[in-house]
Amino acid sequence: MMDELASVDKSLLEVPCSRTVAGDSFPAGVMDFNVNIGNPTVFKPSESYFRIACTVTAGSNQPSLSSHEVALADNFCGALFNQVSFRAGGQDVSSCQRYVAQGEQLRMRLSKSYAWQKSVGKNAFMIDDDYESRRRVISYDDEIIAYSGEITIDVDGIVGGDGTNFWGDGVRTGMILAIPAGPSTLKYPITGIVNGSPNFLTVKVPTGFTAITVPTDYKVVTEEDRYTSSNGRNRVYVLWKPGIGIFDDAVALGAGNYTISLNPATNYKTAALQTLETNTNSATYNLTIDDIRFYASTYKMEKPDMIEELTLHEVDVQSKVIGDSGNVSSLQFTVPPSTYGVAVFFQAGNAGYDSIAPSTLFKTKQVYPPLSTSVDERSLQNVQISYAGMTRPTVNWTNQAFTYDNTIAGATSTNELQQRYIDTISETGMLYNVGGVESFESYLKRGLYVYYEFLKSESNKATDLQLSCNLASGLPADTRLFICALYTKMVNITTSNGLVTQVSSKVV
Repeated sequence: MMDELASVDKSLLEVPCSRTVAGDSFPAGVMDFNVNIGNPTVFKPSESYFRIACTVTAGSNQPSLSSHEVALADNFCGALFNQVSFRAGGQDVSSCQRYVAQGEQLRMRLSKSYAWQKSVGKNAFMIDDDYESRRRVISYDDEIIAYSGEITIDVDGIVGGDGTNFWGDGVRTGMILAIPAGPSTLKYPITGIVNGSPNFLTVKVPTGFTAITVPTDYKVVTEEDRYTSSNGRNRVYVLWKPGIGIFDDAVALGAGNYTISLNPATNYKTAALQTLETNTNSATYNLTIDDIRFYASTYKMEKPDMIEELTLHEVDVQSKVIGDSGNVSSLQFTVPPSTYGVAVFFQAGNAGYDSIAPSTLFKTKQVYPPLSTSVDERSLQNVQISYAGMTRPTVNWTNQAFTYDNTIAGATSTNELQQRYIDTISETGMLYNVGGVESFESYLKRGLYVYYEFLKSESNKATDLQLSCNLASGLPADTRLFICALYTKMVNITTSNGLVTQVSSKVV
């Protein structure tokens, strides 16, 4: 089919929503995108996508500035919806009925290479683990940010001084500390910041730097050229392919009537934004959806008469509150009988309802800057899943709890999570992917997950799953444990005279 398609005309069919979606109309019920394909034409969902236009504003409906600290969430588009479905001739073909954001983020992390994430994913689909990078896309930096007070810099680049509130005034790593020196200006990149009493910065100083011991006036500047940069445009377009099986399958569907239905999340204004401080009020940072269009990839050709059997890969996401102890013994879940893989991750109970914890961030309750005493999902010490007569991992091995010490000197910090990372990547089959995989840094930044395959015979229709795990005590009380079951769905599509005449599906 692919060879045939390569020799025929290809075009994108623009499909608007059947109802108004802009502004306050966005959450007002299900959105249907009706794709009507006439003969002789075929439709390829895997090459199709949505284009979503949105605007982010700060207080008083103003464009966002660097000091506002707001960004679109990683994998932003999935966080806008809580249900997605694809139908052919009125029959269900592929869908996700709950936790769309979490399921979609997990699918992306399981399957997309590092090269894809850092190129097309980042530049077109807003898939980017780095908050600061996403913030710059929609928030332009003031050319000069001036502060009162005077500073000193010691030989190691540690900045101190009276009357300074670096963190509270919006100073962040990557900005430039500038000190006037006669007709020129000395510039030092800011490499670190500690929010405490007192505040202090770390800047990169040259070898042989002479300490500045006399309190000196300073300012913080940014180096962005907003005339040439694509950043700083608070109204942006983001592309999106829903995380359901039909959009991953290379099938070319015959002529007929297709409907993609999206159910907006009522909490989308906080679920799809990320801030560094708790925010549940859209009057502070507001997200407005301006437009949504679907672009259907079509080819001019008549599909031959056939009965086509598709094996679609879907996800089913469930969650339970596990409390603050971190001890979870024999949690029970019911999963689809065709489940072949299970992922486990953790999230704050307020995820999606407070922009400090967007729906696609797999982390427990967030506090910025992180406190040295906090316990979070990285304190996972062991996890074991029993399903379909198999237990993974077979040996319930344990690692030390993740610890860290912001004082640098003295206490020993521990990080044994590399093994969780490498075992999970190995299970996905991506360990030796030529495009690379999600880095260990990204794995922890987005929030860790563990994944195991359960390959079984077709006659094994097990649906009962048990899970036990242990995290260090002291977790936030509202911490939730999520499981994501990856399963297959069989869909038969009958095509006659170039038209889809019958669709049937089942989970086997």
